[in-house]
Amino acid sequence: MPLNRAYCVILAAVVIGYAFMNKSFAYVGYNPVFISEIMLALGLGVLFIGGVNLAFLRSPISLITMVFVTWCFLTAIPAFSLDPILAARDSVIWIYAAFALLVAGLLLRTRMITGFLTTYARVLPFFLAWVPIGFALGHFYGDQMPVMPGSTTSMLTLKGGDFGVHLAGAGAFLALGLHDWFNKPKRISPNLRDWLLWIALGAGLVAIGSQNRGGLLSVVLALAVVYAFRPRNRLRKLILPGILFFGIAVLVFSAGDYSGERKLSLGQFVTNFTSIFDREAVQQSTVNWRLAWWEKILDYSFQGPYFWTGKGYALNLALADGFYTGDANRNPHNGHLTILARSGVPGFAIWLVLQAMIGWTLIRSILAADHAGLKGQANILIWALAYWLAFLTNTSFDVFLEGPQGGIPFWCLVGMIIAMTEFQRQQLSTDHAMHVHHGSSLRGT
Repeated sequence: MPLNRAYCVILAAVVIGYAFMNKSFAYVGYNPVFISEIMLALGLGVLFIGGVNLAFLRSPISLITMVFVTWCFLTAIPAFSLDPILAARDSVIWIYAAFALLVAGLLLRTRMITGFLTTYARVLPFFLAWVPIGFALGHFYGDQMPVMPGSTTSMLTLKGGDFGVHLAGAGAFLALGLHDWFNKPKRISPNLRDWLLWIALGAGLVAIGSQNRGGLLSVVLALAVVYAFRPRNRLRKLILPGILFFGIAVLVFSAGDYSGERKLSLGQFVTNFTSIFDREAVQQSTVNWRLAWWEKILDYSFQGPYFWTGKGYALNLALADGFYTGDANRNPHNGHLTILARSGVPGFAIWLVLQAMIGWTLIRSILAADHAGLKGQANILIWALAYWLAFLTNTSFDVFLEGPQGGIPFWCLVGMIIAMTEFQRQQLSTDHAMHVHHGSSLRGT
């Protein structure tokens, strides 16, 4: 048990590192062994030495995850025989699913979910303060920073989409009041703290929203999920801080005219936000080549020769499909279509079923918690639903789950969802059994 707890603490620290430093943190270590490979190897060691609670196997999410991994592995076998290094690199989108099963089993055994959420609440203010500062530093000075050892990546390679996903999770956490539940303020007025947190989140949103539509949309959809389940939530407190924030943003982010493909400005933020809903604006942007690439993948997958097994792994899809732009990206900017192109329609179908099962399980669990009067538990599950949706949104626009900075936090979240919903199932089953037993006793007296 101490070994299991120690691994959980280290893994939590690694996920925090990915949230704060994005792609840069992925290069902690030295080529070809980085922090992701180290954590996966350590996790397998903990699995065999410390053991896990196998109750996670009762979850349909776990079973479908294993089916998904099995199919992807079968389609990747030819690639591993040809070039195991490249095959492993391309396969992380499903290899990292091991973290979901590992985290679920460890959390069910150690019962550390509350501890994780408390840590999240304590780290959240620092993350919100860091996003606008770190993103601005990366935008203006990233190319002047030293590179990570064993790579060509700057120490400040921070992506708007990655930040957007974690801002979405932070915004949902704030709106549901979970930061007060898990980390009550002691030295500052709760209202003042809420204002400062919302203003910091807004500053981060303008910073990343000026550069990345996927990150911006992730936050919008996550907050929409919270509002759908909890119309009377803390978002109503955003109005006044929002007015103050946008006044400051106009002065700060619109003060300069910077070079580059996209300005870090409020005007660029507005352009990106409106382009989400404006088809004509999108067509005038740099995503045209993505749409053409996605259309080609759909065509050769559903109507061409790659229906069953896809094009496989250890293959640069950008080169193979004729959409290479000179950068290091080997995959289309859409993780769902990466799975389709590499593992065929069956792999894609299993992936969609898996995501549908995660969503359905969460919604069903939220409704069950509300019905049982467990509002706090329901709010935690709403937060998980909003956060999960943010991951899926960003991976629809970027190469995200294909790397450790997106893949490991995503699958760890899935593992938490499995553990939380299994805990709830056990709790409600126990409560129901106790209720039935108590009722029988009353009838027998």
